[in-house]
Amino acid sequence: MSWGDTLTYRETLFAIQKAIEKEPDHLQVYRDYFDLTRAIYEQNKTAKSECLWLRKETAKKIREGKKGVSEFFELNKKTYLLLAPDDFDSYLIYLEWNRKPEERFYLPRRRIMRQVANALQQLVDDKLDELFLSMPPRVGKTSMLMFFMTWLVGRDSERSNLYSAYSDVITSAFYSGCLEVINDPVTYLWHDVFPAAKIASTNSKDETFNLDRKKR
Repeated sequence: MSWGDTLTYRETLFAIQKAIEKEPDHLQVYRDYFDLTRAIYEQNKTAKSECLWLRKETAKKIREGKKGVSEFFELNKKTYLLLAPDDFDSYLIYLEWNRKPEERFYLPRRRIMRQVANALQQLVDDKLDELFLSMPPRVGKTSMLMFFMTWLVGRDSERSNLYSAYSDVITSAFYSGCLEVINDPVTYLWHDVFPAAKIASTNSKDETFNLDRKKR
């Protein structure tokens, strides 16, 4: 990737950061920063830290509540969507973006459940070989794993994933919950994150489903 003879892309992003500091209310400069960050990230998965910086800065503008707040809100939302396929925390927040605040699962519990999200992220990133969670009942472990499963299948539909519990009631609810996340575009924004993925087959008796193609 070439962004000019003298400036690397990071130098370009740094220059735009300085422009934002000089003109903190200039929306187009933020947009330029995001467009470059997205182009870099989509090509080689770098520039995550720059995306998080922009997320922080746009959140600051939203809190100020000045002119253009709706545009800053949409730009902030785009930072979550950009990282959602690879960053579980971003996925969890973006997935429930359209839900009423009182109906969301993750954000109200994020202060505690972020530790679980980080651990699951480390598992996916091969920084952990195994993960054991020990937490009090009804804190949201099963729901976190359900969302985690929908993230995994969206990322790689060819892999097989298994969930087991001591009660068929629990496994049935887990199966139904996963399908709800994938099939309900009003409540969850799963298809925004994985637009090419689709349900190929389901089997309620065996509590199984396949994405993209029916598998044996």
